Amino acid sequence: MAKTITAYDLFLSCPSDVKQFLPLIREEIDRFNRGYGNSHNLEVRIWHYTTNAYASMGKHPQEIVNEQIPDVDIVVGVFWTRFGTPTKKYQSGTEEEIEHFYQDGKKIFLYFLNKDVPLSQINISQYQKVQEFKARHDKDSLFWEVDNEFALVRTISDHLEKYFDSLLKKNDSFSSSTRPYLPNRNGKRKILWVDDCPENNRSMVNLLRIRGLDVFLALSTSQALELFNQFSFSLIISDMGRVEGSQEGYVLLEEVRKVDKTIPFIIFASYASSPEHNREAMLRGAQASIDDATDLLSTIYRFV
Repeated sequence: MAKTITAYDLFLSCPSDVKQFLPLIREEIDRFNRGYGNSHNLEVRIWHYTTNAYASMGKHPQEIVNEQIPDVDIVVGVFWTRFGTPTKKYQSGTEEEIEHFYQDGKKIFLYFLNKDVPLSQINISQYQKVQEFKARHDKDSLFWEVDNEFALVRTISDHLEKYFDSLLKKNDSFSSSTRPYLPNRNGKRKILWVDDCPENNRSMVNLLRIRGLDVFLALSTSQALELFNQFSFSLIISDMGRVEGSQEGYVLLEEVRKVDKTIPFIIFASYASSPEHNREAMLRGAQASIDDATDLLSTIYRFV
């Protein structure tokens, strides 16, 4: 049956060093639209000059971009180590875009990425401008600092969900009798999957997402613990050996059990289903130790 979808335009503003993460951000927005958006009859559309602007001559490039930007609803600004190229009025195009929307009263989500970079690759002058910009908006903004690109995209998605929740609650026409039902809005359907080779699990992750589960990916124990502290998960899946060490699955399990004794934890690794591995995993507090994809999927569905 046909239904009405409300579209919201999101303008993505960032310097050149953040552009490498644009595909990851777009993928996360697509996931958001398939899940939360589909359940609430809304869609978020990204506008970024690399894919939406068209060629023109006669003016400064930033002025051309400014003219082509639609009347957006949301602005997401992301800084890392670079501030950007100066324009006629501002120290960078990103600053000009954000300040323009700020003066227009648009909803702005501002993020600062703290991902490590070799010192030899950092332009100190550019980095200092980022810090100065952050300091200028310390009193008039609630910005977010994240440690890596994976935390960035998940935080953006989480903030979009909170933002639209607030919009829907304020909309008088969106009554409880017409509000679409989204199962487990308290986050009980979120899964944390930890593996330093996530491409090996891509088909299973896609299948879980298609079936309505929200899968967060982490490459290391530190990334996993950061996400674990930010979001409410119903299940954790971890491989065993990673670059950090051959027993990192157990290291993560131990850290999780310090704060949560009940969340289901599955070890998914080669030979994990052998009696000795299974016994060791159970003694340490895991719910399952599996090496077969079919068994893993059936176990996931049993827990969530």
